Formats: sequence, structure tokens, C-alpha cells
Amino acid sequence: MTDVTDVGWRADGEVGGGIAPLDRRVFAVAVVVLAVLMALSPRYGFHIDELSFLDCARHLQASYMDQTALAPLLARVSLSLFGVSEAGLRLWPARARWSWAG
Repeated sequence: MTDVTDVGWRADGEVGGGIAPLDRRVFAVAVVVLAVLMALSPRYGFHIDELSFLDCARHLQASYMDQTALAPLLARVSLSLFGVSEAGLRLWPARARWSWAG
């Protein structure tokens, strides 16, 4: 049995099970976090794992022993678009973090 607290109220007063619309403040916070991550990205240099991703991106294979094929593939796209750049390489994790907020 469904309790009234489990479902939302529709505009016409009927009880409905719809999903509430997303708040714009969530998107604003996500955009600010993305901007801060990208602005501070080049300040610290490459991490050892990022160097491994870049090396694997230069020699793409179907599989890797220590990681999935997605990380080197995204690193290859970053190399093609931005060259060797910390901000370009870190765009994908920052973007993934931004999409989780929405």
C-alpha cells in the first residue's frame, strides 16, 4: 500500500507519483564547481596516473591490465583536442562530476 508521504501532490490536487523538477540552484553549484576545478587544474602538474593514461593514449589497445579502455580513450581524445594539457586531460572527470550533480 502506498502512503501519502511516498508520493507527491500534483498541481490539480491529485496525488501523483511523478518526479519533482530539478532545482536551478543545483545546476548553478555544479557550474561553479566545474569552473573552479578547471581554473585550478593546471596549478599542480600531472599526477602519476595521468601520465600513465597519456602513455596508454599514445598506444591504444583493446584492453589494459590495470584500467578500463575508457580512460586511455578519453586521454586520446584530449590529446587530439588540447595537446598535452592538464586542463584538457582533467576536463572529463570534472565534466563527469558536473553531470552527477544534475
